Amino acid sequence: MTFWTDRFKTSLMARPQEFDASIARDAALRLFWKQGYQATSLSELTEAMEISRSSFYATFVDKRGLFCDCLDLFAERTLAWMTQASGTQGPLQSLERFFLLDPAPRAPGEPGWGCLLVNTTLEMASVDEALCAHASAHLTRIEQQMARTLREAGYDPKTADDYAGLLMLLLSGVRVAARRTTTPETQHQQIAAAFRLLETAATRPHAHERPS
Repeated sequence: MTFWTDRFKTSLMARPQEFDASIARDAALRLFWKQGYQATSLSELTEAMEISRSSFYATFVDKRGLFCDCLDLFAERTLAWMTQASGTQGPLQSLERFFLLDPAPRAPGEPGWGCLLVNTTLEMASVDEALCAHASAHLTRIEQQMARTLREAGYDPKTADDYAGLLMLLLSGVRVAARRTTTPETQHQQIAAAFRLLETAATRPHAHERPS
């Protein structure tokens, strides 16, 4: 069971009989994550959240506001998971473990859900600049955390920033590929290859410098 499904199932088990906004928000997050912002109707949201329209408007105001809350929640959980992973193993190993995580496990042959933040930047890029920027800002925070982790692994600050940018490109590609039928095995091989290159670079701290 993954970090995400652990959190979701635990919250369902603990749900009281009355309406719980945090549980409803979790349900909305999963629906937005699976379907995207534009394809998710208000009726689908209230059904998934198991609340009435009046409760929806009273608590969350509107669909857009709820979606921004879900982007924030997704980002905070992602950053929390990265921090937890870094405390149990070496910096590069913790980053690789993060990349290998399948946030929304799928049955064999079933497309994954990718990353809600990456999905949103792709979906809203030419539709809603504000929502796209909201998701992009969180991706920048994740990239900054990667850079901090790389500095912990021994990279100098400039190299850590450069490699964090490359890792974000890799992460975006991995999460987008998960929405197709790319097998987890293929993705794991690609991720392992990328981190072997990082490990090689770590043992050659001046390899990135050009001769004068």
